[in-house]
Amino acid sequence: MSIYSFPVLKMTGIIQFIRDSKLSISEEDIKNCDPAAVRRFFEAFFEVILDISKDDLTQPALSGLSALQHPNLHESSVPELAFFRTSKKLLEACGVDDFTWRDIQKPTLKRLRYLLSAIINFSKFKEERKVHFDQYLKTTVPSPSHVHRSLTYFDNLQDNLLRTKQQVEDENVALRRQLEELQYVRQ
Repeated sequence: MSIYSFPVLKMTGIIQFIRDSKLSISEEDIKNCDPAAVRRFFEAFFEVILDISKDDLTQPALSGLSALQHPNLHESSVPELAFFRTSKKLLEACGVDDFTWRDIQKPTLKRLRYLLSAIINFSKFKEERKVHFDQYLKTTVPSPSHVHRSLTYFDNLQDNLLRTKQQVEDENVALRRQLEELQYVRQ
C-alpha cells in the first residue's frame, strides 16, 4: 500500500506535461501502450528527473560483465535489470510500491496513466521544492564575487603577514647586531 496520494491525471494533463517538458513522446505512444514506447517514457523521465542517461544505465552493468563466467550470455540481461531496478526505485520514490516487469512488458492504458501520473506528480513536487531550495541556497552560499573578494582579502592578509614577519626578522637581526656590539664594548 502506497503512503503517498496523488491524483491520476487525465490524458490531456499527461500530454500537456510531456509537451511542456519537451519529451519526444506522442499521445499515440501512450494510447498504444507499446512496450518499446513505455521504455522510452521511462528513459526520458530518468534523464529529466534523475539525470541518468540511457548510457549511464548500461555502463555500470557492462563493466561488471567480465566477472561473470559467460559474459556474452548477459550482455542484454544485465542492462535490462539495471533499467528495471532504476524504474522501480523511481516509482517507489513517486509512491508506487507495486511496480513489476508486467508494467514494462505488457502495459495497459489504465496502469500506464497511473504510473505516468505518479511520475509527473513527483516531478512537479521536485521542481517546486527545487525552487525553495535554490532560494535558500542563494541566501546561504556566497556569490562568486563575494568569494573572489574574500580570497583577495585573504591574499592581502597573507602578504601583510609575510611583510610583517620579514620586518620582525630584519629588526631581530639589527637588534642581535646591537647586542653583539654592546657585549663587545662591555668586554
